[in-house]
Amino acid sequence: MIRILVIDPELSVRVALQNLFDTGSGFIVVGEARTGDEALTLMTRRPDVVLLSMASMDASAEPLITMRTLHLVPVVVMADHLQGDAVELARAAGARQIVRRPVRIGRKATLEDAEAAELLEALRFHARMQSEGEDLHVGERHILAIGASTGGPKAVLRVLSMLPPGLGLSVLIVQHMASALMAGYAEWLDRDSPLSVRLAKGGERLVPGVALVAPGNYHLCMRGGQLRINSEPPVNSCRPSVDVLFESLATECGSAVVAVLLTGIGRDGARGMAALKDAGAYTIAQDEASSVVYGMPRAAAEIGAAHEVLPLEKITPAVLRQFDIAP
Repeated sequence: MIRILVIDPELSVRVALQNLFDTGSGFIVVGEARTGDEALTLMTRRPDVVLLSMASMDASAEPLITMRTLHLVPVVVMADHLQGDAVELARAAGARQIVRRPVRIGRKATLEDAEAAELLEALRFHARMQSEGEDLHVGERHILAIGASTGGPKAVLRVLSMLPPGLGLSVLIVQHMASALMAGYAEWLDRDSPLSVRLAKGGERLVPGVALVAPGNYHLCMRGGQLRINSEPPVNSCRPSVDVLFESLATECGSAVVAVLLTGIGRDGARGMAALKDAGAYTIAQDEASSVVYGMPRAAAEIGAAHEVLPLEKITPAVLRQFDIAP
């Protein structure tokens, strides 16, 4: 039996869902709650999967984040609509899947059969993935980190544009560029690549399918499971610095990372790439022939920080192989 925790503010909805799970569906409801905070007090009942109504989510989504990161339980979110800011918030907070809420509210709650079947299928799938140890966690590669300088914008775009649509990687980018140009750079990548791309903000978590770019004149790093930006002194005469990002990922994420160091002047990123390699990450540097300036990737290659040194056109296929995706 799959142990499920149900969260919805409406008693009639919780009763309808309880009836659904009681009809030989292979589920047992181990707890019901009106809100995410209330549900956190029931996590000692060890649910295999959590069913959370969008109506029970607050603006911070903190309970959802806690369920995923502290209790390591997959969360499926029910919503009346599958688009909008609230849905994006749920995805960013770590919801494993968003499904249409099958409950219709009238004089009493009723269930739509097709949508109820979709809900049950989603819950079974994610509970099975959890029990089989296929849940995504640090140690399995799911982060792509890219550093670049001179000649980098087109090189970064080429790497991103060759990724398949819908790929659930979290991407972090440090590009040496004038601060005033960074917002436009992120918008350009967003428009011309298959990923959603925007400037990073302090205090957020990695988002599957989203590329976050270090803002101009700020370092980007990972600390305590969250992205941080700061204006600490330049490293390698650079702010943002690739070394700052790579070294923080080596400490926080280790083998979850594939790191790519692209064309650029200087040595920024080489030391951080070495730290990532030592931490179990897979590392790739661009080769001299395809680089506009063979500085940063050369420095990484010279100290043995790169597992592979590749022409630009072969980098994305190599990245995909590390994520067990055939290019």
